[in-house]
Amino acid sequence: MKIFNYSPHLLLYLRMLLGPVLLYGFFHEWSGFSYFTILLIATLTDIFDGIIARRLGIATEWLRRADSIVDTIFFVFIFMLLYSGYPETWQRFSIGLYIIFGVEMFRIVFDHIKFNKQASYHMWSAKLWGLTLLFGFSEVFLSGKGGLFFLISLIMGIVTNLEGIWASLILPEWRHDVKSIIHIKRSL
Repeated sequence: MKIFNYSPHLLLYLRMLLGPVLLYGFFHEWSGFSYFTILLIATLTDIFDGIIARRLGIATEWLRRADSIVDTIFFVFIFMLLYSGYPETWQRFSIGLYIIFGVEMFRIVFDHIKFNKQASYHMWSAKLWGLTLLFGFSEVFLSGKGGLFFLISLIMGIVTNLEGIWASLILPEWRHDVKSIIHIKRSL
């Protein structure tokens, strides 16, 4: 039973390792279905590490922050794969991709200036963004190009990051596991 107590950490480390596996796959010309499978595994680890940690009562600040950092690292690898392996999709959606990078970087820098660490809100909008990323990148990996689902994931990414910036602006001190702006306003 003791090993089960470490399962959120193990799922987190697995997701962290899957990013470099994607690049390995790119250099060895894996199929889009292989990338989809890795993305699906990463999404499931992201869902279940939090659920298990909360059920075990071990959803610590460290674990929540590590989860946010690993999510960011994994998706840096996903975007590197998109840039290298799907240049037409990258070019077609480049404006949205650069906006997401811009607001994400702004949010990270702002959070470090204000709180001396990266925010780890785990808002409902971020969970929705994670699902739209699954659908958007699945569309790219399985069809070879981005379309409506990918566009929706970009829009959701911009909205999520703007909500995160808003949360950082109104919160007087760092907090993790904030469900939404509405929940913040009720608690202030």
